[in-house]
Amino acid sequence: MVGITGLDTSVLFDEYGDKYDLWYERYYYTWLSELELVKRFKCYGRSLEVGVGSGRFGSYIGVAVGLDPALKLLKKVKDVEKVLGYGEYLPFRDNSFECTYIIFTMCFVRDSDVVVKEALRVSSRIVTCIVPRDSFLGQKYLKEAEEGHIFYSKARFYTVKEVIEIFLKYGATLNKILGTLTDYPENIKYLDKVYEITSLDETKKYGFICMEFIKS
Repeated sequence: MVGITGLDTSVLFDEYGDKYDLWYERYYYTWLSELELVKRFKCYGRSLEVGVGSGRFGSYIGVAVGLDPALKLLKKVKDVEKVLGYGEYLPFRDNSFECTYIIFTMCFVRDSDVVVKEALRVSSRIVTCIVPRDSFLGQKYLKEAEEGHIFYSKARFYTVKEVIEIFLKYGATLNKILGTLTDYPENIKYLDKVYEITSLDETKKYGFICMEFIKS
């Protein structure tokens, strides 16, 4: 994964992956709320996670294969077949999976269009999850990025509308949008609710949004 600065973010996550991973421990109920949302997109066939990291999602939702370019994080993944690689160059045959999950990964890749095309090539359903740039949490992270945050300063945050437009451009159909996180991570002390979203205006209310797309 290469961020907008041109830095290969696999190097970043290899060097500071433990720090990134501690975020999930520090904001435990935020992570659980995100995980609960992702679980709503159940995949009954063979599945892939692009950008599996240390397995904070893939190991808990039953993905068969997890791909990531950061070797140190990848070594931490449990109960998932691990593949070292990039989302722009998926080393799998066409239609190898029923589902592909792309969770927090879009903001760190070099070419989101290529990642989307590759995901559509290898699977029939794609679930992608983001912190929307125009949400309260996205705005917080943008401010921290401007202040030099080690991870956010290397990220390109998207709006839900922008992500949808990328998928539609390559022939996918939007099936469902769900959201959670109605407050900042430091304020979430219990499992947050999952909300079904019916309009783009609603997406700004939530700090974590997942969209499901179906290959036409």
